[in-house]
Amino acid sequence: MVSPFAPHIGEECWSLLGHGESLAYHPWVEFDEALCIDNTVKMGVQVNGKKKGEIEIPK
Repeated sequence: MVSPFAPHIGEECWSLLGHGESLAYHPWVEFDEALCIDNTVKMGVQVNGKKKGEIEIPK
């Protein structure tokens, strides 16, 4: 996502990751709404009013 703002750095990082072709010719990522939905909720655990940790609970 850095390529539109800093194309030279984007190309350098892309080549360091081992990709042969230029990043400018690579297609944009497609939006997938299923990846944006969380199946768990984080809840804080308190003892005597003090936060002691977090647990994840399925929805």
